[in-house]
Amino acid sequence: MIPYSITNTTLNQISTFTRLMERFEFLPEDNLWRKKLLELSMKKQSFAAVGIGRNLTNTPVAEQSFSRSKEVFDEESLAEYRQYKNLMRKIASDESIPDDLTIDEIEELHAALIGQVREVGSRHFRSTDGYVDKVIWEHGIKKMITLKVKTPVKEIERQMNAFLSWFFQAREAVNPIVLAAIAHYVIAEIHPYADGNGRLSRALTRLIMKMCGEKQFPLIAPEYYFYSNRERYFELLGKAVETLEVTEWIEFYSKGLLESVYSAYQDLLMLSGGSVDLMHHQITELTERETELLEMMNTRQQASAAELANLIGVSRQNVNVILKRLVGKGLLVGVGEGTHSRYASKLLSQSY
Repeated sequence: MIPYSITNTTLNQISTFTRLMERFEFLPEDNLWRKKLLELSMKKQSFAAVGIGRNLTNTPVAEQSFSRSKEVFDEESLAEYRQYKNLMRKIASDESIPDDLTIDEIEELHAALIGQVREVGSRHFRSTDGYVDKVIWEHGIKKMITLKVKTPVKEIERQMNAFLSWFFQAREAVNPIVLAAIAHYVIAEIHPYADGNGRLSRALTRLIMKMCGEKQFPLIAPEYYFYSNRERYFELLGKAVETLEVTEWIEFYSKGLLESVYSAYQDLLMLSGGSVDLMHHQITELTERETELLEMMNTRQQASAAELANLIGVSRQNVNVILKRLVGKGLLVGVGEGTHSRYASKLLSQSY
């Protein structure tokens, strides 16, 4: 159905991605740092969905990175942001996985993304042909990208069924990343709905990865990689739609997933105050109190033992013992001496 080949670069990226994703299994589901990474990933995924999938001409978030967005814009005020994040949480936590991918499943995804409720068996495909204009920002410069919608309205359902038939046959034989990349491309090519196709393609790939057993996938945010490289993203998608050849797109897609793992590793390192370094396969064992104090220190440049003792309601002597253990584990550093001594996160102090 879809002509493509797998380059050596893609194979290497997929192999490395798979190997690195396995390291997340060392963090139990109830691990504090894992929970924090999952929440941050959900926010990044949704921020990117807003940044790519919405006309952002008049909103400053279009020019911002995720880390700076809160300074100028409240993503939670956007319905698209909330809807995408809610759907990501549902896909990540829902134990029921569909046996097969169907048009009804895709309709349900799309309905959730645009805030509607639909009856099973209903169809809400677009009713007009033509072009789609996308406004993107690169380094503060606004650009307009025009994508041609090649699939006529009368062909939408037939082509969707053709893809789903291919997916059913390929699911057991094709790598999940390739399946997800092709599904992403197919939604762009068919453009089945009048609005929300970009968000749908990204949500659909998440459902596919879950169907294929990729349990750690919610911890990474490839959507943000595509947002950060959105000019290249639209260029390769447009090229694939025009030529009907997706080899280059699959390579770009697999790179996005791999880069997202590295980004998640870095996020986890910062969130955990250096106690979880999956890049070097190092996890520092912490007691409950050590974890509590380290979490507090991650939000402060410096703090004294007395300040921390007041915050958690224990004696200063008790806190001093815990702080010294954290220093011994290489996670905190002492600043100053005597009664004026303070503590700081070693990781954060190195980043200043």
